[in-house]
Formats: sequence, structure tokens, C-alpha cells
Amino acid sequence: MGASLSWIAFNHISRNELVNKLGLCEVAASEEVNRGGRFEIHDMENGWCVVVGKEPVEKFLALNDLSKGGALVWCAVEEHVNYSATGYWKDGAREWELSHHPEQNDDMSDLTIEGQLPSNLGKIRDRLVDEQQQSDCDVISDLAVEIGEAVTGFRHDVVLDEISSRMFEVVEGGVMDQSLVKMKKYRQSFVIKIVTAVVGVIAAAAALGYWFRS
Repeated sequence: MGASLSWIAFNHISRNELVNKLGLCEVAASEEVNRGGRFEIHDMENGWCVVVGKEPVEKFLALNDLSKGGALVWCAVEEHVNYSATGYWKDGAREWELSHHPEQNDDMSDLTIEGQLPSNLGKIRDRLVDEQQQSDCDVISDLAVEIGEAVTGFRHDVVLDEISSRMFEVVEGGVMDQSLVKMKKYRQSFVIKIVTAVVGVIAAAAALGYWFRS
């Protein structure tokens, strides 16, 4: 199936401060998770602190608030559909963001960029875009991952020193818990919309069939 995860890296806050700010508590790797959210936190030697989870929490967090006083990078990957995206926030403002939706847009070379990439990251984009033009495989899907690594040194598919990683779960009412609640409500409303639309189509088809039989 491939990886399905997201991560957010902070360069202006310690692990302890980050844990308190997001509303997390440390747990043993073997412990049961009470509230459905488990995260790894990696302390990088270059000063970045990376929070890794299985849910796209970056969509439901106030990144402008979390980036005040420093910078953060987020990255999301869903390898089963070759989706990937990343973004950079600094002092409360988004500086750039890019996403790759090949399945949604039926195009392996699909790439949406908002904002201006720094020149060193632009070179990574140009290299992979050139490689994509000469390949039948989805090369662009690795762009967000490479750019995230270039900025923070973190890459989800590279094994890190186990000492640098610890497991955490959300605390009820904390920032991360609230984001998971928002995500759950969003998904529920989306399912309701889909079900309502399907029921509507079935009802219309049934009415049309009745009309023809009359």
C-alpha cells in the first residue's frame, strides 16, 4: 500500500515546549492509544524537531500561530495514490506550498505551486520536472519529500537513530486533539454529503422508472 502519513517540523521550539504546545503526552511504544492519535517526535541534530503522524493534521491546525517566532515545514504523503505536498511557514505567514495530485487530475506531471520557492529548492523542482518528461513513472511524487528533506534534513523513509525518537499521544482538549476532532467532523460531513447525493440519485432513478412504467 505504501506510506500514508504527514509530518510537521519546527525549528524554533524545544521538544518539551512543543509537546506542551500541541497537547501531547509521552507513551511507551507498546501502550494502547486512548484517543486515536499517536505521534512520533524526532529531534534532529540540525535543530529541527519533527512531529510525525498518520493523519493529515496540517489541514486542521493553525499553522500561522504555530509558526510565530520561527519557521515550520509540513509534508504529507499518500504513496498509494502518489499524492504528496509540502509547505513552509515563517513568523505566522505562509511563504510557499506545493502539491502533486496525479490521480485527481489524471496527470503524472501535475504540480501546483503557490508562492516563490527559494533558488536551491527551485533547482530540485526543475531537476525532477526534467526527469518526469523522460520517464513513464511518477517522478514528481518525490518532489515534496525531497524538498522537505532539503529544508529540515528529515525524510520519512529513512531510518533515524532510535534514541532521537519518542512516542506520544494526544491529550484531550489540546491543540492536536482539537485538530483530530475537526478532521473527524469534516470526514463525517463529507460522508453524509456523499450518501445524500447517492440517495438523491437513486430516488430520481426510481421516480424516472415509475414515470416510464406509467
